[in-house]
Formats: sequence, structure tokens, C-alpha cells
Amino acid sequence: MLRAWVVDGRLDERVADGETGRAVVERVVAAFKMIAAEHRHGGKVAVVGHVASLTVGLSVLCGLGSRVWGAPLPHAAPFPVLVDDQGWRCAAWPGCEQT
Repeated sequence: MLRAWVVDGRLDERVADGETGRAVVERVVAAFKMIAAEHRHGGKVAVVGHVASLTVGLSVLCGLGSRVWGAPLPHAAPFPVLVDDQGWRCAAWPGCEQT
């Protein structure tokens, strides 16, 4: 299912009786936007989540699309997600060249 969401962009597909990719993206994006709003004056924040939801959510939020496919997030490995006037960017997706 993750491949359908990330590579094929089929976000309306759902995991068995669970969420659609679109619902996962909306949930992850809303969480990151809320965190950013609460820390708009700067600082660093640690966000912990599931590999699949972070992969699909951040691939959409940061405009990475299928470039992250084949570069799964390692467990417990921090990486920067930045937001500024230019928008969101994942400055160093583990295992992925440009992010």
C-alpha cells in the first residue's frame, strides 16, 4: 500500500479497513503544521512517528514524491525537516540524494 501511495500517488486507496493515504497525509501534515505554529520563534523539536506515515506524509509535505522510494527511513535516526517563508523541505532524507 505504501508503494501505491508514495510512488503511484494513489492516495485514495486504503489499508484494509484502515485509513486512506489521503487521510494519513492530512493527519501528518496537520501535525507538522501545528508543531511549526507552536514553535514559530525557532528552536528544535523532535517528532516521533511511524515509518510509513512519516514517509507518505513528508513526501507530500516536502514535495519529494517518489524520490524517497527505496530510501526507507531508518528507525530512530534523526533528520531535519525545515519550514520557512519558502515552504517545507526535508533537508536530508536518509538514503536519498536531493531532498
